Amino acid sequence: MQSNKERYIEICSRDTSIPLFLQPLWLDLVTNDWDVLLLYNGSALSGALPYHTSVLKKTACFINPIWTPYVGIHIFYPSDLKESNKARFEEQVWLQALEQLPSFAKIHIGLFPSQLPAASLRAHGFQVLARQTFVVDLWQDEASLLAACKDSTKRHIQAGQKHLLLQEAPHDALLLWKHYATTLQEKNTTILGSASALAKIVAQSIALHIGALYKVVDEQGVAHAWAWVVWDEQSAYYLMGARSSEAPHASALTYLLWQMMLLQKSKGKMSFDLEGSMDQGVANYYQGFPTQKTMYVAAQKNSHWFWKLRALFQ
Repeated sequence: MQSNKERYIEICSRDTSIPLFLQPLWLDLVTNDWDVLLLYNGSALSGALPYHTSVLKKTACFINPIWTPYVGIHIFYPSDLKESNKARFEEQVWLQALEQLPSFAKIHIGLFPSQLPAASLRAHGFQVLARQTFVVDLWQDEASLLAACKDSTKRHIQAGQKHLLLQEAPHDALLLWKHYATTLQEKNTTILGSASALAKIVAQSIALHIGALYKVVDEQGVAHAWAWVVWDEQSAYYLMGARSSEAPHASALTYLLWQMMLLQKSKGKMSFDLEGSMDQGVANYYQGFPTQKTMYVAAQKNSHWFWKLRALFQ
């Protein structure tokens, strides 16, 4: 008899609409310990909730894996479901999932922006917080996208067009990490992950054709910025980028992100997710692009005394 995980792997091999961060190939990259709840409406599959177990302070916790901005349920809608009944169906799937989810000492997860099961989460003792991301709709033509940028962003893009060249950089993950870490250290921000882990996951995402690492260089071939982007059938996600602290070019990262958006548009992606930030400076920068601020749910529940006590002092 197949396990839930084995059946889910089989399902994902046939259903290309499942978002990247819920797919087995991604979960295998970012965690060694994941499983999945399969949810049923009668005998019909109604949803799948992949989850992974992190051991923190000797307790089992469910948190977003590293470099995985969203988790959640992939819902399989009945073919005859009326639009007016869609929200109720989603609520039933979420309630079923929360009742069946294994016990964790701590659950701190960020859900896909399309998933807003606040009532179901609160009914099961979760604290529900609002988070923001910034998404570019890529269905517009290039001229319309550029016209929707703020003037300062347009100037950086135009300056980049004159002085910078886009290149693939599949072996530059350690350089990306170096400048990314420098930026966070200057902001006194906690750095998650490691250089070696990043290099491994970037290389594997490239090998699986679900990701790419790019850089922009000047006329002398000196690199000024890097960006790591991954994608699924519908969307692209900007997971990490940095501007060189050694050869800074004010336009470099802006021009690189613009080129990433155009490249993903040329591949038929419908959206480019800048993966959000609650940092006001970063949020302001992202809004220079033709983005839509999009809210998503962060759900938190502390069941173990240690995490309850720690939450009181945060």
